[in-house]
Amino acid sequence: MEVYNNLKLLEKYGMFDKYGFYESIDFSNQRLRRNEKSAVVSTYMAHHQGLILLSIDNLLKDNIFQKRFMQNPEIEAVSILLQEKMPETFIVTKEEKEMPEKQKYMDYENYAEITYNKLNPNLIRGNVISNQEYMVAINQKGEGISKYKDIYINRFKNTNEYNQGIFFYIKNNKKIWSNYSENSIVTFMPDQDRIETVNDNIKTKVKITVDSEEPVEIRRLEIENIGENEEILEISTAFEPVLSKKEQDYAHPAFNNLFLKFDYDYDKNILEVSRKKRQIDESDVSLMAKFSTDADTIVDNEFEISMERLDERGNIGIPKSIVNSIPFSNKVGLVTEPILAMRKTIKIYPKEKIYIDFIISVNENKEVAINNLEKYNNSENVTRAFEISKAKADAENRYIDIKGKDIVLYQKILSYIIFDNPVRKKQVKKLANRLYSQQELWKYGISGDIPIILIKVKDVNDVYIIKQILKMYEFFRAKNICVDIVFLDEEKHSYENYVRSEIESVIYDFHLEYLKNVKGG
Repeated sequence: MEVYNNLKLLEKYGMFDKYGFYESIDFSNQRLRRNEKSAVVSTYMAHHQGLILLSIDNLLKDNIFQKRFMQNPEIEAVSILLQEKMPETFIVTKEEKEMPEKQKYMDYENYAEITYNKLNPNLIRGNVISNQEYMVAINQKGEGISKYKDIYINRFKNTNEYNQGIFFYIKNNKKIWSNYSENSIVTFMPDQDRIETVNDNIKTKVKITVDSEEPVEIRRLEIENIGENEEILEISTAFEPVLSKKEQDYAHPAFNNLFLKFDYDYDKNILEVSRKKRQIDESDVSLMAKFSTDADTIVDNEFEISMERLDERGNIGIPKSIVNSIPFSNKVGLVTEPILAMRKTIKIYPKEKIYIDFIISVNENKEVAINNLEKYNNSENVTRAFEISKAKADAENRYIDIKGKDIVLYQKILSYIIFDNPVRKKQVKKLANRLYSQQELWKYGISGDIPIILIKVKDVNDVYIIKQILKMYEFFRAKNICVDIVFLDEEKHSYENYVRSEIESVIYDFHLEYLKNVKGG
């Protein structure tokens, strides 16, 4: 009865699922989010199922396995040791006795979760998640950029006047909408982004993260039918692939488009995008995309690679082929205006919840990209990727020694760097109107090709600001964000140069001296 009660208790903690009880549950306070009491480790181990069967057999047959164990001659020879007891008198060989301490709750505050219920168009906020090689940045409107090293995955320029990013579109027999609307609830975390939207009887939740080690982007669309009738939904995703450095795309987007080529693996249902080399020293880059679901599918694996076929010229809203349910062409080859669009038509029953996963894998080696993508054919692996990503982000923040409030501040600064903020424009207009050419930065060893963060230091007592900036710089580097940090010494002339000496000392203490006077340093 005691075992039964224990199993019922574990079930209340959420340990029981499709294949029985999960492997374990974690009560370690230092690994839990604030206000959490426990976290389920969502894994199954087959050999443990065997141990459970042995335990049941042992119970029903009067400890038969224990008896067999003790009948083994090697065990029987040393069974006398089991009769030993702790002596009443003994010698303490340590000067101080080490008493085990009760586990204490340590609030490291190295995790931040920011939720936006309403969009302020004059104050755009964003979030950057990364595994150092692959980076995803999105703002409150769901717009954003994915980047592998210095290669842009999708087209993004913060001065363009149409929505740019990777979007989901959902259509039923009444209306069509994207995964973001003005009523969406957007949550930013160090390891993932979440966008929740409710349209009539359909509740959607988009979760975005990256693989903890490999250049793989994971976007999971969770759809719940909260109504009383079954729904037929067309689920589409689309973005403009680039696979080049932003300078190449900014210089001539139309010319840059001509070097993309597409292919489709019908056996594995993978849409392949690659870029033809323009220079000898360029490396090949391959992008693999897969759209999969566990739902009841009516029309499966449609895809489109031509913007001309997907949408009409001048439209900056949802593509017309998606709005009008026009079948995708399912053709590959070379196109002048490339797009990567995929669609499924599914059936969802009342009160049912289903998942649709859009996985993007990028690598210089095509086979490696495919192998990384196929790891996520299993829905359980997608779920586990979100858990591992959180653990890595948590460990990374502890290593850099930054707190939750620091993360919020750094992400706010990144929002001004990556996204177009109306507030920034207003502040720039207040500055004195002085025009200088980029070339005038070169004499200071600053290229001007990447964002510059300028810090003015007047007094040696402001050294704490320098430390905070260098922590932020380490955070940016971990997120694959390249910036130039410029310290401007405004100390009045003195023989000792206290401020400059202190700046040099702090840089040395952070082991960043090798990054002085280099691009991105």
